[in-house]
Amino acid sequence: MNYIVQLSKDMAPAKLIAMIGGFLLVAFMAIIFFMKSSSENYVPLYGNLDLKDSNKIVSELESQSIPFQLRAEGSEILVPENKVLRLRMSMAQSGIPSKGALVGYEIFDNSDSLGTSNFVQNVNLLRALEGELARTIGAFSNIDSARVHLVIPKKELFSREKQTPSASIILSMKGSARLAKEQINAVGHLVATAVPGLELSKITIVDTTGRSLKLGSKDENDPGMIASNSEDFRVSYENRLNNTIEDLLEQSLGLGHVKAQVSAEINFDRIVTNYETFDPSSTVVRSVQEISDKGSASEKAASDNVSVAGNLPGGQGGADGNQSSNSNEHTDTTTNYEISKTIKNHISETGVVKRLSVAVLVDGIYKTDKKTGEVTYTPRTDQELKKYESLIKSAVGFDESRNDKIEIVNMQFIADLSTLTEESTMNWFKRELPNI
Repeated sequence: MNYIVQLSKDMAPAKLIAMIGGFLLVAFMAIIFFMKSSSENYVPLYGNLDLKDSNKIVSELESQSIPFQLRAEGSEILVPENKVLRLRMSMAQSGIPSKGALVGYEIFDNSDSLGTSNFVQNVNLLRALEGELARTIGAFSNIDSARVHLVIPKKELFSREKQTPSASIILSMKGSARLAKEQINAVGHLVATAVPGLELSKITIVDTTGRSLKLGSKDENDPGMIASNSEDFRVSYENRLNNTIEDLLEQSLGLGHVKAQVSAEINFDRIVTNYETFDPSSTVVRSVQEISDKGSASEKAASDNVSVAGNLPGGQGGADGNQSSNSNEHTDTTTNYEISKTIKNHISETGVVKRLSVAVLVDGIYKTDKKTGEVTYTPRTDQELKKYESLIKSAVGFDESRNDKIEIVNMQFIADLSTLTEESTMNWFKRELPNI
C-alpha cells in the first residue's frame, strides 16, 4: 500500500488521471458484461418434445456447458437467443430431435373451438389421429419412430361412388432390426381398426431404406400370394441368420466390425406320400367258420320164407331176416387270417433348406499409440478365423451333406462416409456462421 502511495506521488498528475480513468473504464465494462450475461434473453430451441428427445437435447447442452431452461414439464427447452441458430444446426447434424413434434389429441386442449372453422377442426382431428397412431406404432420394441399419413375422403350425400380411406406408414427401425411378418400385419391391423372403413389392401408400409413391407392376404391359396409368402419367408430366414451371426460375433469383435450375408436355397414343394406295408410273417385270426354234418341209414335184407303169420297184423314178419345200419359224420372248418398291414401318410411341409451359402466379413484390430495418437491396424490370425468359422457353423446349422458353403474374410473396414460428410458440413457451418 505504501508503495502505491509513493508511486502516485512520484507520477505526473496527467499519467495518474489516465491510469485511474482506464481502471474505471475496465471496471465499468466488466460490470456491463456481467449484467448483460446475467439477463440474457432465452428463446425456445424446441417445443412439443417427448421425454426421450428432451433428455437427449439436455444431455447435449450440458456437455457443451450451454445454459438452458425447461418449461411445459420438459417438453419445451429455452436457450440464449444468440445461440439458437448454431444449436439447431448442430442438433440437426446429430439427428435430434429424432421424432419431431408429434401432435396427438392434446391439440384440442390449446385450441379455441368457438373461433375455429369446421375445416380447421377436421384438419386438427386428422393430425391428432395420425399423431396418436404414430406414437402407438413407435412403442414397438424394434421401431424407433413412425409417421402415419391418412387420406380420409369427405362424405358426400348424393354420390353413388364410395370412396374408401387409405393410409401410408413409414417406419424407422432401431439399428439393423427388422420386423417379422406377424409384426407387419399387427401394424396394418392396428391402423385399419383405428380408421373407420379402412381396408388392409389400402395400407402401404415402408421403412426408411425404401423397402416395402407387404401385408398378408386373406386368400392364402392365391398363386401370387403363395409366391410372395415364399419370397418373404426366404428373405426373413436369411435376415434372421444374418442377425444371428452379427450379434454373435459382435460380442467379441465389437459393434459394427462384422458383416454377414447368407444366401439360402429353400424348397417350397409340398409333398404328400402314402405308405402301405404288409407283413406276411405276422398274421392274426380274423374269423373261423365250422360246419358239421352228421347222418345215419338202416337197411333190411329180404327173407326167402313166406308165411301167413308173417303177413298178418301183429305178426313178426321177417323176423328171421338180416337188418344193417350205417352212420356218417362230416366237419368242414374255414379259418380266415388277417395279414398285418401298416399305413403311413408322410407330409413334407414347405420351407426345407436345400443349401446355405454364408459370407462373413470381419474387421481387424485397431491400436492407438498414446504418445503420437497414431492408429495401427492388425489383421486377425488364422486361428481366430477358424474359431469364428466354428461358431458360425453351429449358429446357422451348417450341413456338409447339403454342400453348404462358408467363407470368412478378414479385411479392414473403411470409415463411415456419412460421418465424414457430416463433419465437413459442420465445419462449413462453423466457418460461415460468423458471416451471417
